[in-house]
Amino acid sequence: TNQQIISNAESGDITSAQELLTQMHTDAIFQNDSDQFADIDSYTAVMNGLIDQQTQLISSIGEEMNEIASDLNATMPNRRSSESNEKGTAKVMTLAEMANDLLIQMEDISGVSDRYSSMRGNVAYELRNANLLPTSHHYDLAITSFVNAATVARDTNYSSPATNNAPYVAQRWLQRMETLAFDPYSGVSPSVDSYYHVMEAYASLGNGAAAIPANKNRAPILAQAVYDKLKENTNLIPTVREHRLLIRAWSNSTCKEAAYKAMGLWMNMLRLFRAGDEEMEPRLEDGKMVLEAWSRAINKHSARRAQTVLDAMEKLVSHKKTEVRPDLDCYKYVLIAISRSKVPDVGANVIDFFNTMEEDRIFPDTACFDAAIETFKNCSRRAKLEESETYANAAEMMLKRMEREHDRSSVSAVLPSSTTYTNVILALAVRKTQKAAITADGLLQKMEQKYAEGNEAMKPTRDSYVGVIHAYGNSGAESSFIHANE
Repeated sequence: TNQQIISNAESGDITSAQELLTQMHTDAIFQNDSDQFADIDSYTAVMNGLIDQQTQLISSIGEEMNEIASDLNATMPNRRSSESNEKGTAKVMTLAEMANDLLIQMEDISGVSDRYSSMRGNVAYELRNANLLPTSHHYDLAITSFVNAATVARDTNYSSPATNNAPYVAQRWLQRMETLAFDPYSGVSPSVDSYYHVMEAYASLGNGAAAIPANKNRAPILAQAVYDKLKENTNLIPTVREHRLLIRAWSNSTCKEAAYKAMGLWMNMLRLFRAGDEEMEPRLEDGKMVLEAWSRAINKHSARRAQTVLDAMEKLVSHKKTEVRPDLDCYKYVLIAISRSKVPDVGANVIDFFNTMEEDRIFPDTACFDAAIETFKNCSRRAKLEESETYANAAEMMLKRMEREHDRSSVSAVLPSSTTYTNVILALAVRKTQKAAITADGLLQKMEQKYAEGNEAMKPTRDSYVGVIHAYGNSGAESSFIHANE
């Protein structure tokens, strides 16, 4: 019968294999004969088969999701595919629970669970069979099964109490391995993969449309805690894979310190790489995730930190340490971080960024120009009088540059909007000259004209009109009241 179980499991008939294994389990208990239990190879084959089934389901779900993404018009097929993916995800979770039950059975029969109060079965003491002592492989299979369930639930935006709890079950098995590792006779010890997979499960908590909002904060903290335990293990050495997973987890988080944490991990990778560990070479995506985190961070140091990361990336290239060059997204995230800063002179390097992009044949998009203009507007209103004039002029010049880029092509990635023009108007208002007021008024009229022609993005806002009124009010010209009133 053991051979039948193995044969069925390896051929993919996991249902028949499980039925035979369950029957042997029932017979052993009924006959009170521990020799009637299936052997360890049968349990291994069935657990391997469960993971194989999960892998096949996840692959099918991935193909379905790719079809949904590529077929924009197929609303009904998309709905059916989504329902199919939900069922597939629920099945992946069921398979994880099956693997979990088998491992509990093995622990129970072998006597391992006698020392623990959780995850225990109900096999009588007289039926103990030490030949079913689980190995590291079995614990890793259980961990993998729950990680698969957690990650596919994230990818399909599926949520259930079982999938939400999956990472915690994976960690409990990891903790069991850590405890057993203290017993030199157990033969069980966690590997770097064991820790990585649990980190992966926790990282999945904070992603996906179905993610519980609180989990976005909790996910990286839990993943970091597992990583810290890995570092404490003197027999194991963390790899670049764990670094990257944590960077992604922190970068996706809404924690107040998320960007700091992501940057710290990235800088540590950079330090190790410079010290000669080539595996730790930061990839473009690594730096990009950190920069994006700083672009979202609400922190007075965000702009400076983002520029520090970008500068380090540029130095790696200039010193010929790497071929990984910062791309458009890198500069965009830094410019956005700068635009959110309240530091009066934060815009000093904006033109340099645009010049560097031009030298590297990187073409700024709308977000880059908008961030630059918003920065100049902010600086013009916060800086000293002389510098304020400079920033106001820079905002006007950047708008002209943006319009030139837009006019170069009928299919342009650069599209000025009412926000763009309004920020320039607000910057011009601080110049306190009639020329600035007239220029601001001209921009408002241009917005009104384009909106009248059907460009909804150019609809003037309250700030657009208020900005022009302030520009005339600050100009000191005798006719300022008349123009402002108009």
